[in-house]
Amino acid sequence: MIDLAIFGASGFAREVAAWAERATWSGSEFRLVGFIDDVNPGGELRGRPVVTLEEMARTKRPAFVVAVGDPAVREDLVQAAESAGLPVAPPLVHPSVQYDEDHVTIGHGTVIGVHKMGTTADNTMYSVRQHDHHPGEPDILHHSGKALSVVKS
Repeated sequence: MIDLAIFGASGFAREVAAWAERATWSGSEFRLVGFIDDVNPGGELRGRPVVTLEEMARTKRPAFVVAVGDPAVREDLVQAAESAGLPVAPPLVHPSVQYDEDHVTIGHGTVIGVHKMGTTADNTMYSVRQHDHHPGEPDILHHSGKALSVVKS
């Protein structure tokens, strides 16, 4: 069981939280323990606490994904969470996504959702950073809701 915190507590975070506990990675399930929001902490979202990064790092130390749309902000949040000692979560892939596991590599911190699921984007997918990137691996993954494709940069 992988304890998971979602950095963010608005539209994209709600979408990811809706299915995160049905996702698995390498046979391990995820357990959503809360949300991190340094701007508007307090209260609950989907029955889980919304706390500051400092509080999450002090009390639980779960793996994290960032569910914020702005790439510059996302990168800053990743750096802050890593500096606080939280590990980047393994890939969080919606249970309905199908891809060729023998030929596609998905890096830690990646979230792949479904096409037109809910409140924010048409395609809910991004990669925070390629932590485990090795020469010859794909640079970018795109999920269009039907299939996963690899795009070389």
